[in-house]
Amino acid sequence: MASPIHGLLQVDFSVTGWNSVLTTLINQLDDMLFTYLLITLGENVSQYDSLYCHTDGKWYKATGLNGEVSPGLAKTAGSADEEIRLRLRGTATNSGWAWTIGSKNPVWLSPTTAGALTQVRPATGAGEQCMGIPISATTILLMGISELEFLESSSSSSSLSSSSSSSSSSSSSLSSSSSSSSSLSSSSSSSSSLSSSSSSNSA
Repeated sequence: MASPIHGLLQVDFSVTGWNSVLTTLINQLDDMLFTYLLITLGENVSQYDSLYCHTDGKWYKATGLNGEVSPGLAKTAGSADEEIRLRLRGTATNSGWAWTIGSKNPVWLSPTTAGALTQVRPATGAGEQCMGIPISATTILLMGISELEFLESSSSSSSLSSSSSSSSSSSSSLSSSSSSSSSLSSSSSSSSSLSSSSSSNSA
């Protein structure tokens, strides 16, 4: 076996045990691309559970309502204190899923069921976190943390835009009201002038 190239093994064709070698290389590539993260579990989890990092440095099933931000899904099932890989981005496929497909139907972290996913958007303030977009009934395109921040920023911008529109509408209403008051005042002044003119003619 020759020297490593870019941190990866250069393997001669005569080498036996290719399965083991390829598994090692694929794991190295995943680490480089940050597709997966090697983590230590704090409890028993199932494959595809959404996980978050606790203050003890271990990973547990996430619940949106508790503010537990989940960067990805468990690649395999595992037990407490066992090391597994967390899938951070890319696609995740589970034959047991039956999602409604499309970008308008994102998959959310469940606000109440630990580790679960849902397509029912959590109520505002109930720990909204978009996990990904279903590109087939059984496959989710996972969103990375940077994309999640982008979604939050977009959401905030929309709120600010809505607030600005409301303020503009209020200002327009006030301006319109002010104009009406001015018109009424002008009309009142005109009536007073006519009344005064009528009195002068009578005299």
